Amino acid sequence: MRRGTLKILYFYLLLCIFLAGCAPSGTPQQAGPGDSLRVYLDAVLEGRFEDAYAYLSSGERVARSRADYLAMRADEGSVVARLLTRNASYRIAEVVVTGDRARCDVEVTIPDFKKVLSEIDGESLTGRFTGSNMENLSLVRRKLGHLDAKYRREGMPVNTVVESFWLVKEKDGWRVSLKGEGTAGGRRAETDR
Repeated sequence: MRRGTLKILYFYLLLCIFLAGCAPSGTPQQAGPGDSLRVYLDAVLEGRFEDAYAYLSSGERVARSRADYLAMRADEGSVVARLLTRNASYRIAEVVVTGDRARCDVEVTIPDFKKVLSEIDGESLTGRFTGSNMENLSLVRRKLGHLDAKYRREGMPVNTVVESFWLVKEKDGWRVSLKGEGTAGGRRAETDR
């Protein structure tokens, strides 16, 4: 055999061995409550509310139609919301499973809206506007640009709250329950940065 052909055969042999090592073994593992909550929260933060709705419990989906759920979140796709949610994050701190129910305590961090708005108000533009749209645009850019530079340098002020989310185990896996006992949003601790 030619040398080039032999190299190709060795390459394919190594590739097959590598791929065989990557193949899952045994039965596939079902996602736990933390995994399901992670998918739900990622979808909410990214504005993919149709995907988030699919991770609600069957009781939630009976109580609230997809159309109603989406209508409640209709404005959340705005440009400002997308800019602010870039600074939102979460960390699942604890998962406690009791039979077919689970509580997940999550550190949710979002921009500190009160502080941001008060800083914008502190850069008050009232009374400074003129009849020229170009001058007004320049004024807004300078004033808000000052805050933008500050936030890039120092970081956006954020607020972190520990919230409890409740999940129920259903035939198709763990699903988020937003009502009844174990309502999401149980505040446990709060920190500012």
